[in-house]
Amino acid sequence: MFKKIIFIIFICLISVGAVVAEDVGNFDVPSQFDDLGGGVFILQSFMDSDQYLTIVPFDDYYKADYLINDSSDGYFIFPNKNNTFNYVQKSVNEQGSFEIVEVDGNKYIIDFSDDEINSNNDFTNTHKWLVEFNKLNNLTAINPATL
Repeated sequence: MFKKIIFIIFICLISVGAVVAEDVGNFDVPSQFDDLGGGVFILQSFMDSDQYLTIVPFDDYYKADYLINDSSDGYFIFPNKNNTFNYVQKSVNEQGSFEIVEVDGNKYIIDFSDDEINSNNDFTNTHKWLVEFNKLNNLTAINPATL
């Protein structure tokens, strides 16, 4: 429980910095997620790990943070279908799926994550939420190689 609280505080602090720097857009999110503010949403589960949706503006800082493997931090990304990616971040025991989208000339990272790494490295749930998010907002992930 303490680890979850620290993780939420960490995400909120990062998000507050991003919100101060730039707006995180006006997106429709799946109704199961509760808004924590600053582009962070949570789907709480009492049976499984909690899931998070984090929306951050895409800039050079987040480009490096999301798109570059960092073995010193235990962060590894894996290309998935349709310009989406899966990742594992061992330092915070997290895994998830993300994409980059563009709306009205602004680019955003849409990140759905589990608050723990599952034993099978199964990204089915986090990728499912990306697909749902894109349907709600009529979006398609863009290829980061073009950025």
